[in-house]
Amino acid sequence: MRLPGRRDDASRPRADDEPLTDALDRVALEACVGGPLYPGIEAGDSILGDASRYEEGEAFRLSHGAVLPGEVTQANAVPWQADFMACRWEETSGPRLRRLAWWPAQRPDDVFPAVGATEMVPWARGLGEDFQDMVDKWDRLGVVVDKGNDAPFFVEVDRDEESLGP
Repeated sequence: MRLPGRRDDASRPRADDEPLTDALDRVALEACVGGPLYPGIEAGDSILGDASRYEEGEAFRLSHGAVLPGEVTQANAVPWQADFMACRWEETSGPRLRRLAWWPAQRPDDVFPAVGATEMVPWARGLGEDFQDMVDKWDRLGVVVDKGNDAPFFVEVDRDEESLGP
């Protein structure tokens, strides 16, 4: 299902020489964080370094006979929202203050709330500090999309302000 106003990769033209199976692999993997897979968002390190875990000749297709159900994500946080809530900006101390991000591509920390905004706000605003709030309300948080005209400008949209506040 395609949501109104959202671009999806399935509608993007593909090169005539790219097989559909390869295109589907690429679409699925483009949003992944990737290695080193520890602790891992999509999969843990249990799938690394053992070619027998994959279908022969297929770089990204796990073998149903070699991988047990749940094995790929067994080291991930349960529920995943707990890890997602914990892995946000980390401030360092010392002579030079720095902010380090764990998963910036998958989890925004601060967002622009509207086109033209000059100040960013916390993406998880409206949630409590406990993990249960992220478990219960993650689907009400906004999505970051490019709304710029002349240049990219990424803003938060589709936030449930009724339950989380502005």
